[in-house]
Amino acid sequence: MNLLYIALDAKNYALRICNEMAKQGHKITCMVLNKDFFDNEVKIDMEENITVFELQQKEFYKADIFLKKYFEHIKNANVDAIFGVSILATPIVDYLATLLKKPKYMMLLDVPIDLIEKEPARKRDWGYHVPLLKRMNDVIFSTKIARDEFNRVYGKYYPNDNIVTYPTFLPEKFFKSGIKNDEGYIVSACRLTPTKNCIIIPYAMSKLKTVNTYVAIGKDGGQLKQIRHACEKFGINFVHYDGITDERKFEIIKGASMMIYPQDSKYIGGLAPFEGMFVGIPVIVPNLKVLKDLYQGNCSYFDNGGIYSLATQIAMLSLLKKEYLIDRLEISAEFSKQEVSFEKAAKGILNVLEE
Repeated sequence: MNLLYIALDAKNYALRICNEMAKQGHKITCMVLNKDFFDNEVKIDMEENITVFELQQKEFYKADIFLKKYFEHIKNANVDAIFGVSILATPIVDYLATLLKKPKYMMLLDVPIDLIEKEPARKRDWGYHVPLLKRMNDVIFSTKIARDEFNRVYGKYYPNDNIVTYPTFLPEKFFKSGIKNDEGYIVSACRLTPTKNCIIIPYAMSKLKTVNTYVAIGKDGGQLKQIRHACEKFGINFVHYDGITDERKFEIIKGASMMIYPQDSKYIGGLAPFEGMFVGIPVIVPNLKVLKDLYQGNCSYFDNGGIYSLATQIAMLSLLKKEYLIDRLEISAEFSKQEVSFEKAAKGILNVLEE
């Protein structure tokens, strides 16, 4: 297949998926943002049968600029199909496919119904994009609940083959590297937003005598000040990292006693728990169907929003000797390595596109 891949998600994720597609014998023209959301320092060696265009975000949204700079390149590539990732890529995928008379496909990372209903701007955007999505040749979803909610709310069903778990970068050197490590702190690795709900972590830690340091990796999305204040209030040591490399992130995760991913939404998934599993540390998440579908029996679960329930899980994992967890951590690491590989995601996407 000769594919045009338009990505408005993380640049490096897109490049890695395109590399895997190329390794499987496909020719790819990849259009990505010129900056990565997470680690802009890493450089990825691309396969020979890939052409990459790095765009500023505004270029994806202004048709006159986009067509003037890139249309001839796309036309000359003579692609067989056009594929986009992220709801925001829907208009340009639809527009180009119509101009070129090519099949068109999209992948949605989440369908966050709670936020769509709560935020007028987001609701307006989805109202514009959904009719375009419904006329795609096919749509891929990263979670079962995203597929199910799209059907429930917008009235179009897609089969299980259209569910492809989104991958994440797992550096091989860190595989199981944390199984025997424990430097005595709790880590989270996600944006500090109300939806991610990391504020619950210091409140749960305040009920315990066992662990007294919380390390948060991720950009502030409106909750950093509250988290810092709660840690000061309860006498918890707090360390915050933002804008660090993948290498540094995994070094921090490797030393943690456990990872907590406490999101307060039943509609979105998360990649950070796979990172914790891969390294070989215990991971605690809320007991939500979307997360159980993703992580299965490889995490510890607490009642969503329950401070004492989370504290109980922390206490149990803190008090257990690591030797009693090793078998479980080994299994979870292997599960993560297989479940969110870029190779597996590329194959899943291509299976849908080639049907």
